[in-house]
This record gives sequence, structure tokens and C-alpha cells, in this order.
Amino acid sequence: MHVCVFDVAVMRELCRNDEPFFRRVIDICLEEKEHMERRLFELGRCRAEERVAQMLLHLETKQTTLLLKRDDVIQFPLRQQDVADALGLTQVHVSRILNTLKQKNIIENYKDTLAIRDARALRQLASGGVKTV
Repeated sequence: MHVCVFDVAVMRELCRNDEPFFRRVIDICLEEKEHMERRLFELGRCRAEERVAQMLLHLETKQTTLLLKRDDVIQFPLRQQDVADALGLTQVHVSRILNTLKQKNIIENYKDTLAIRDARALRQLASGGVKTV
């Protein structure tokens, strides 16, 4: 994970003096707000399988946008416990879901990477269309 810390005074000055920069900052803030609202909904309303699928798709989208995706493989240094904590699940449940996704050839993961082999099936699962476990 990379974290950037910005000085508030510098950001205000940049926003005042550079309208395209200001608009981009607003766009990023609105995207993050939408993402957080969606996450709150997911935590309260979605099954565990849907939450895991949604998280994997979100990570893929972010990494694609940032040009970090290579040959359909994304960086995935998260431990199962990290995924569980982020989604309000147990590590055992996350393990079961990921193993099922692997067995169905929907995903393939290696040491610190993950490949989505069947994006259509993963999107269908994320939208509540298929139950895998």
C-alpha cells in the first residue's frame, strides 16, 4: 500500500489556482463517497460471496485505472484475514469462498497476485446472481 500525505494549505492553494486540478480533486472525492456508500450497503445487505466478488472486482477496476494490471493479473498482497476484516467476515468464511472461486476457475491466485479467469461469472456473483458456497 502506498499512502500520500498532502499538506492542507498546499492543497487549498492548488485548488484555488488550478481549476482542472480542483475539478479532479472533486471528482476523486465524489467517486470515493460513492464507493463508501456502496460498501455500507454491501456490508448490510449482501451475502458474503457477493461481498468478496465485489471487492475483487473493485480492486481489479482500481488497478486497471491506475495501469497496474498486467496480463489480466492484479496485485493482491492481502491475507485472508485482511479481506475478512475489510468485509466483516471470518477468515474461515473468506477461505471457503476463495477456494470455491478457485475450484470453479473463476479466479487464480498466486503469492501476491490474483487473476480473474471468468470475469462474467464473478460479476454475476457480485450482483447476487449466483451462489457459489
